[in-house]
Order: sequence, then C-alpha cells, then structure tokens
Amino acid sequence: MTFLGNFVKGRISQTTLEKSLVVEYVRKLFRREDFPGEIFVALEDSAVVNKGDVVWLNFDTEHPFDFIPLPRIDQLVLNIPSKAQVLAALGATTFDDVSREAEDRFWERFEFVFCDHADGVNVIWE
Repeated sequence: MTFLGNFVKGRISQTTLEKSLVVEYVRKLFRREDFPGEIFVALEDSAVVNKGDVVWLNFDTEHPFDFIPLPRIDQLVLNIPSKAQVLAALGATTFDDVSREAEDRFWERFEFVFCDHADGVNVIWE
C-alpha cells in the first residue's frame, strides 16, 4: 500500500469460461504429445494473455504468469480420456490410422464433465 492507495489488484475468486472454447481446445490439441500435461488455460487477463487463452508454460517461460490462475486443461475438463482409450474406442492402434472425421464423431458423442473450481477459483461455465 502506498500513500495514494492500494493499486495491486487482488487474485480473482470467480471467473466465467465458455464450454465451447475449452471443448475446442481439447478437440484441436488432443493429438499433441504435450497434451494435457503442458496445456494451461488462463482464468484471468494479464499483460500477455486474455482470459481463456491457452498458455504453454514449457515455451512461454519469460512471461510473468505467476500472478494469474493457470490450471491445466485436465483440471478444467475432468474426464479427458487417455490417448489409448480414444484409440481403443475408434478401433485403431495409432492416430495415423484415425481419420479426422472419425475423431470428430468421437468428440461429438463425448460427454464432457467440467470442473466447479480450478486453481483456487470458482468457475462458472457458459
């Protein structure tokens, strides 16, 4: 606190996210080797990202992300299947054997379960 007041914004306790945005992240990023372990989603705006943006902490190591909540994507979607489970459901051994259409049909039928809170923040889904 300075003599002019407290200009440090406190940590948020609640945020809203669009289900469709996070579902699209899962669908588009699922085949990546670093999914879900290195895929984080910003729950608040900062100087370098907007709320809802994907952040790769293994690449973006020079930015001050420490001060905003950044849960991993599998903390937001609680039932993300493993790659082996998806391949088994599609009757394939590798993703090279899976067409984009077959994978799209899988995700269209998949029932996503979303969290109520992540990284200390209550999440309201729209």
